[in-house]
Amino acid sequence: MAESEQPTEDGAESLPQTKEIDEKLSSALGEVLPDEEERAQVISRISTFVKHEVKIHAGPLPPPEQLADYDKVHAGFALRIFEMAEKQQNHGIEMDVKLSDAGIEDRVKITDAAIADQKRGMVFGALLLLVILVCALTSGLYDKTAVAGFFLGAAVLNAIGLFVHGRNNGDSNEQE
Repeated sequence: MAESEQPTEDGAESLPQTKEIDEKLSSALGEVLPDEEERAQVISRISTFVKHEVKIHAGPLPPPEQLADYDKVHAGFALRIFEMAEKQQNHGIEMDVKLSDAGIEDRVKITDAAIADQKRGMVFGALLLLVILVCALTSGLYDKTAVAGFFLGAAVLNAIGLFVHGRNNGDSNEQE
């Protein structure tokens, strides 16, 4: 038992606030009851009648005792409180569904855009490769072997680079 707690007549421990109340009662009763033993008994009896109760409630609805009090004020108030809580809960669920659906739609749009971008990149890459190969072929036909070799070398190195490093260099940075 901590120093600030005192045992009461019924064996319960008194909290620091109760000790302060006991001291205030003792000083107030000091003039009326000069005998310290008699004063202690009166304070003890008063302490057994004085009760400090703390109730903590969390949730969308009030505790049952309060609901009963609302119904005493006007019949049906408790039912109206339940209906309001149900409406609020349903609204919250609807908003969550809308948010999650919007999130899915946005992800689908982003994915579709990424796929379209990749397709566009493949088409442009294929066209560029065709242009380089045509330039190499044309250079070779005009006996410009050095230029033809340059064009073929650029095409081959580009293709090898794509296979070795992958098409998207940005993906490795996103994973880190």
